[in-house]
Amino acid sequence: MKRTVISLSLAILIGGAAFGADTGGFSLGKVQLKDWIVDGGIQKVAGQKLYDLIDGFADIHMGFSYIDSEHMKLKKGKKQFEVSVFREDTSDNAFGLFSCLRQRDGEMLDLSDQAAYSTGTAHLWRGSYCVEVKDVGEESASKAEVLAALKSIGDSLEGKHQPPELVRALPKESLVVGGVMYFRNRHPLDQVYYEGTENVLLLDTDVTSRTNVEAVYATYNLPDGAQGLLAIRYPEADKAPKALSLFADSLKKDLASTSDQPPWRTLTARNGKQTIAFQKGRLLVLALESSQADAVRPIMETLARNLEPKKEAEGKK
Repeated sequence: MKRTVISLSLAILIGGAAFGADTGGFSLGKVQLKDWIVDGGIQKVAGQKLYDLIDGFADIHMGFSYIDSEHMKLKKGKKQFEVSVFREDTSDNAFGLFSCLRQRDGEMLDLSDQAAYSTGTAHLWRGSYCVEVKDVGEESASKAEVLAALKSIGDSLEGKHQPPELVRALPKESLVVGGVMYFRNRHPLDQVYYEGTENVLLLDTDVTSRTNVEAVYATYNLPDGAQGLLAIRYPEADKAPKALSLFADSLKKDLASTSDQPPWRTLTARNGKQTIAFQKGRLLVLALESSQADAVRPIMETLARNLEPKKEAEGKK
């Protein structure tokens, strides 16, 4: 993805008032953007109250252990932004929310921990926060104005943070960074790969609560085209082989052959495409509907190796 360096065109003044526990002093009320005025005040919500504000769209936030958020509208003439700053319980969960809210084909930005832009809407992740800026005015704002507002808020949040370990384990070569999606229940996966009505991968089906399962879906640009890769890490080791068995059974009617060479299993469909599985311990990695096994297997092996416990330095006790 193209990365863009954003020049700041809006001034920002940061104060010290907090809007919740352990927020490090951040408050939208202390952010002033030159030439823009707050329209209607700042709305603060917490927990289930988010449903009163965004109704059905609140489910995905709850799945990432949403704590609270602030919302405001900014106006400049006929231009208007809707700004939301969501706080999750951990940096990992805030990254997950960011990765699911952004457009997977959007433009990645060189801002904060990560940020992305797609036609009038920009998202940013920093630590336990996910920021959203939407252009909703009667007159469209420029891309530069949207991104400058996003950068202003992002710059007010402290620290430098890493994505979740499962995301960091993804090999970087050929990875489509903007296509990475981190999640904890099956709802986000259904948007990119529908596994059917049965929960064969043993992902939680309750979209309103966080689980201890974690998963990442990634896309790699390989020689013969894009390849989807799904990695799931279960809290118990017996769940991974069970999920693989259920998943394989769900594909059985469409399979021409199955090959087992642990930790590998290759499921070849009648159309010649293969689903390649790597399962070891709590980890299950799937290359979905692949026609380029030789290219994707090294990626899967590297991902699994990156998640292995790091050996202590020789001689260190």
